[in-house]
Amino acid sequence: MRIAAPEWGSVKLLYEQLLYVVLRATIFIRESGFTELAVAIWQGVLEINFEGQISVHTEHEASGPVENRTVELFGEFWEAEVPRVGEPGSLGWKVFAATGDDSKVPTAQTDEPEMSLNGQDLFQSWVIAESSRSKASRVPARTMDDTVEDDPYRVILFTDIDNFLVRLPRSAEYLRRSLLNALLIFCHLPSMPTQDHESSVDWGHDSCLYNEMLDYDSGWVKEKYLKKKSTEESIEGEETKVSSVFETPTANLAIAPESMFSNGWFSSFKPWREVYGNEDNGPISYSWVRNTLKQLTQSYPIEDLAEYYMAFEWINEPVTIKKVAKTIIKQHSSSLKLYNAYAMIEWSKGNQEISNGIYTAALGRNQSMTCAPELKDNKDSVHLWKSLIWANISTGARETALSHLLSIPHGIPKPTTSTETTPTALLKTQQHLSSARDYFLTTQNHTHAVLYTELLALLKYLTTSSTSAPQSPQQGNITSALEILTAFSTQLSSRLTSPQLAYPLSLLHQSTARLLHHHAKSGPYRPQTLHSQLTTSLRLFPNNTIFFSLLTSPTIGITKLVSPVTLSTLFSDLLHGSNSSTHNILPLYLNIIHHYLQNTQSASPNLNTINSTFVSALNIKGSKSNLDSGLASSSALWRLYLLFCDVYPQFLPSSSSSTSVSSSKALILQSGSSSRENAREEMNCKANGIVELWKQAIARTPWCKGIYMAGFERICEMGDDDGNDGRKDKISKDEEVNKQLKHIWRVMGEKEVRVHVDLEGVWDEEE
Repeated sequence: MRIAAPEWGSVKLLYEQLLYVVLRATIFIRESGFTELAVAIWQGVLEINFEGQISVHTEHEASGPVENRTVELFGEFWEAEVPRVGEPGSLGWKVFAATGDDSKVPTAQTDEPEMSLNGQDLFQSWVIAESSRSKASRVPARTMDDTVEDDPYRVILFTDIDNFLVRLPRSAEYLRRSLLNALLIFCHLPSMPTQDHESSVDWGHDSCLYNEMLDYDSGWVKEKYLKKKSTEESIEGEETKVSSVFETPTANLAIAPESMFSNGWFSSFKPWREVYGNEDNGPISYSWVRNTLKQLTQSYPIEDLAEYYMAFEWINEPVTIKKVAKTIIKQHSSSLKLYNAYAMIEWSKGNQEISNGIYTAALGRNQSMTCAPELKDNKDSVHLWKSLIWANISTGARETALSHLLSIPHGIPKPTTSTETTPTALLKTQQHLSSARDYFLTTQNHTHAVLYTELLALLKYLTTSSTSAPQSPQQGNITSALEILTAFSTQLSSRLTSPQLAYPLSLLHQSTARLLHHHAKSGPYRPQTLHSQLTTSLRLFPNNTIFFSLLTSPTIGITKLVSPVTLSTLFSDLLHGSNSSTHNILPLYLNIIHHYLQNTQSASPNLNTINSTFVSALNIKGSKSNLDSGLASSSALWRLYLLFCDVYPQFLPSSSSSTSVSSSKALILQSGSSSRENAREEMNCKANGIVELWKQAIARTPWCKGIYMAGFERICEMGDDDGNDGRKDKISKDEEVNKQLKHIWRVMGEKEVRVHVDLEGVWDEEE
């Protein structure tokens, strides 16, 4: 049955809601410990939408016999247990449906034997064994695999996933892109950019979808947030910390080529081995994520996904990136965006000659741009021009950058000859860029209009002098450049009629921030100019990492002229602003907390302010804020607060059993324990405080296995003390702490959280 056109709007909304339900459900399932089920659901959804038969369900059709037959056929594929998406050797459902070949079933796998439990330190040995079993259970097992006994959840049957299989209409391309973005969110990866002329599903309001901090390696989190600075570190010269402004623990920004491939700007990606450890301890297998992206670029060959996969490989596998890039470009031989990506990669590797050759060769195929910039084959050449010009600006080659700018109307760079800067050449270039910008704005290609506006601003920056602002030979006219960018921002904002337009607007403000940063590091500047522009951008996009970091980083110098009170007022305005009720403000809280912990001018951050920020965000009893942050059940923020209170135990709550908060405060005041008994008393005092806070976190996030494990891991690590002979002497915990651990372990079972290694049998034997 075909759906009438007027009804498609409501059907489209239904599909968007179904995608959200699948994403939210699989995140919940994964966080509850059933990772292989969550991954299996995604395997099914991806196979049925990207590897299905084209002849089935090609229009906006309602469910019927054909659709039911499709699901039935897919069930046969699933139960055949041939390799599925993300697994080595996967050929996809389409190939299986055509050939019926089930001979490619993977070799049966054998789980490693369970680790033995140590009765002397039961919970610590359990944490190790449980973590090992969880890591081994991140992808579904087959019926022939030799899995650990009594684990019915390792093998995922078709009946376990069939109710989650959403089959999207092929003609609604943006829904398929939305499905890809949902997968990326599930994998803790940044989303692909929204395309012009496209509706977009806005999931930015839901903090439950963005819990990366829950799963990041605890050592990495402590290094980025909780590393205590020495006095020397707090007063070291700015020249030694120039790049630190880019090294942010969060990466909430509009993804663009410069954030995917440049090594001199903020990055959209975090290296997998950095945030999850070299042992790949993330919630999802790195090899599964990598294989899935690679296989999707073949079954769904759109250039944006290919560019994204190239960025993923560049940040995680730089040694083999050349081979990957050439394979992708061969698949998309006419894609200028992919040539641009490869050229940027070679430049970042230091191969400027190779990079210049790629730019010249790619642009040489598009010399007709001067006649028809709107043609699809030509419009993406602006990406190449922008990257090439910025590459030279960033290395101080101003004359070369200007030469490339003036070459744009001719369609090809002339690196060996200096283009004469005549009034005629300047006027011709300005008219060409203005014409292209206006055309793309009129035709609602807002992203391309932003790119041409940035080139116009760079042209003005490099060819004029300012009479009102300081300017060194390595700088340009920042005043005139900002006028162009600001004017277009106003013009673009007036056209904002739907959420998808937020992407080109944020891209424009990021371009402004990039130019401001370059100007500030190249010579004298007025901090007030940076402060005004960045504050405006941050108020529009409170979660944006770029604007927040540049505004608050001591390396830029703005904070020297802005008092802590002024910054505190700004933070309060952002948290209470009109956007806070409709958008996820978790990234903003994380940025604020990181700023208070690491960007202070002294070695001692204001711990009371930081603790109050946590208490307010998590809506803990005693909070003085009336703001409902919507983060009371944020597992990511709860985990960070547990780590914070572990490092600064004076903020731990008092234990209802024996300890007081004053005892916790004493922990940081004493230079060391005078005896082993005092050390034991202090440790148990702190352990009881952590248990009290841990129970509050569990009450707010009872489904989240990561919170349970975070508490077990931290308390089990307590008491390790190096003896004089080099041995690790364990200070024993008191009976009350062990009793609480036993109770919380049983709560996991009551809440039906996945537990691999059972302890009830151990306790039965003891009794």
